[in-house]
Amino acid sequence: MRLCKTCNKELPKNRKVYCSNKCKQHERKELFCKVCGKLIPIKRKRRTMYCSDECHQVSCKGSGNPMYGKVSAMKGKPGAMLGKKHKISTLNKMIVSQKIAAKNETPEHKANRIAKTLNSKKNNHTFNTSKAEEFVYEVLNKNNIVSIRQYIDKARYPFACDFYLPKKDLFIECQFSWLHGKDQFDADNPNHIKKLNFWLEKSKNSIFYKNAIDIWTVRDPIKRKAAKTHNLNYLEFFDTDQFLDWSKELINARLPV
Repeated sequence: MRLCKTCNKELPKNRKVYCSNKCKQHERKELFCKVCGKLIPIKRKRRTMYCSDECHQVSCKGSGNPMYGKVSAMKGKPGAMLGKKHKISTLNKMIVSQKIAAKNETPEHKANRIAKTLNSKKNNHTFNTSKAEEFVYEVLNKNNIVSIRQYIDKARYPFACDFYLPKKDLFIECQFSWLHGKDQFDADNPNHIKKLNFWLEKSKNSIFYKNAIDIWTVRDPIKRKAAKTHNLNYLEFFDTDQFLDWSKELINARLPV
């Protein structure tokens, strides 16, 4: 004899686990409508997320649906849904929180964060370097010039400097990529303004140009300002020819490095 799992009564021929929907309701977990927060009736399918067709319509996307995006009157109750205008994805929340944290962090904390990130990349061998930077490293190494890559001086230069020569206390930035504009940005230079306007037009449809504008006109000038403020020995090379000319002079002069 087959018995109901809930009331232990004999099961009808057309039933396998429960003798009635009422008994089935007692066993299942309580499900709440994602729109109004009400308990979903047993008559609706167990996997549904809405208590009625009306609530389901509220959740359906489409410009032709006047109900979509309506804010639930049951806001705050189990399963209540806020609608399209009030929904913020987990990714967006993370991005917003990171921006707020970056805005409020101190220079010391920023330097520590960058140093920790760089150390992790070095340890995991996930640090990306260009072929041109590898060439610079080979030239320095071949001529016995001691250098430190991705060096950070928290007090004077809290950025990842491409190369640091400790014996000369020299900071070197290799601006070989087109992202650096091939020259220091000068707002009074008509050619630079022409290039900037071209990039601005391109940035409407390209995130790469947006990033390039930020690097060329904002980030790089901030680094130069830091170097000037702390009176650093600071060099920038915008192509490998500039670096080779400098390295030849250094080697020929036989300066202690």
